[in-house]
Amino acid sequence: MKPRTMFVSIIAATFFVSVSCWAFTPTDPAHSDTSSGVDRTAASYPKGSCAHCHDTFDDSSCGVNEFMLFAPNNPTSQTDNFCFQCHCDPASSEQTDMIANNDYGATFGGGIATFTNIYDALNDSGPDASSHDLAALKDYAKSQDWGNWLNDNTSACLVCHHVHLSQKNFPVVVNNDGGVNTAVRRGNDVNIDPSNLWGDEPQTVSDTAAEMMSDWTTGYQAPLRGDSGYEPGPAGSSVTNGSNLPNFVEFCAGTCHKERHVPGRDSVNWTEHSTQDWPGNPSRHGNASAIFNPGFEFGSLKSPYDDSLRGSYVLSCTDCHEPHGSTNATLLRTTVNGVSGLSTGGPGYLDSGGKWYDFCSACHDLTDHPGEDLPTARCGDAAGCHLCTPDPQNNGGDHGYMF
Repeated sequence: MKPRTMFVSIIAATFFVSVSCWAFTPTDPAHSDTSSGVDRTAASYPKGSCAHCHDTFDDSSCGVNEFMLFAPNNPTSQTDNFCFQCHCDPASSEQTDMIANNDYGATFGGGIATFTNIYDALNDSGPDASSHDLAALKDYAKSQDWGNWLNDNTSACLVCHHVHLSQKNFPVVVNNDGGVNTAVRRGNDVNIDPSNLWGDEPQTVSDTAAEMMSDWTTGYQAPLRGDSGYEPGPAGSSVTNGSNLPNFVEFCAGTCHKERHVPGRDSVNWTEHSTQDWPGNPSRHGNASAIFNPGFEFGSLKSPYDDSLRGSYVLSCTDCHEPHGSTNATLLRTTVNGVSGLSTGGPGYLDSGGKWYDFCSACHDLTDHPGEDLPTARCGDAAGCHLCTPDPQNNGGDHGYMF
């Protein structure tokens, strides 16, 4: 080994040892797990070693790229982000034993996988495909007062994930603190606690953050899985109150989607999903109890929402939306409430092949409209609800037709 290389390697090794003491404090860190962690095909380091990403011993890459990564970081690229070195199609993955990153609806909803990796989820080019725009996400995060950890070299993925702390979150594991193993953290938490993951602990007297869905509301009802039991699993799970689910309403709405104007999404009124109160502008899916009027349901509710508490349930963002991308518009899942193969595309929105009918009918019986004053003429008896009319706030924009 050349003296220069040896010196750099010693410094780097010391750095990684010191960082690992802080970074890997939580249990089950996904990347550093010695049995299922990172394992780059072209390298001979132990599984889970820092050197699989920070190539401190390879003269061709040591010190060449940001953070001593073995490849360029490209933090805002939708196609060349460093994370896609492994989180991509198995044929091009650097990972020796590729771990499938199926879409949320398949992983936690027991449905049929639409995507098996995050790269494809973020880069599908279908006519109705949608995804989080990494550049827009990064720009928005940088516009907030979240600290100087966000700079031009910070990967957009880190707005929602912590590369060193993220845990393997499937199958769902309830940890010793009563939270779950989780792969997400809120970007706006970094100034408060840079090592905090979201959903790894229930709310306490000293910690007022409602990280679990069951802490945020007593009205959560988990949807059905595509195989058996309730989300987020495992199959056959009987947990329905959100005590095994991170509070994604506060995660999504409390972090980015609290603004009316989000870069690239100016026509979407995110304030409908900003808090549990939604004063003056309530969301039926986020605070149904505030506006529920018996006999005026938009299609009779299906199981498990059709019991005596119907109309008082609150949904999680992930009950309907994918976190990375979808073949559907507005990141809508293809599996919802146990029903797979859902599509917002198609020739029209009155039959089972078009627009919102398939999606909404997973939870609503759209052939039954008990509210007598519903304007059924808008869509015809097949739908009998407002779901098929362009939203006046959106004017048929990037949501097309929305509820």
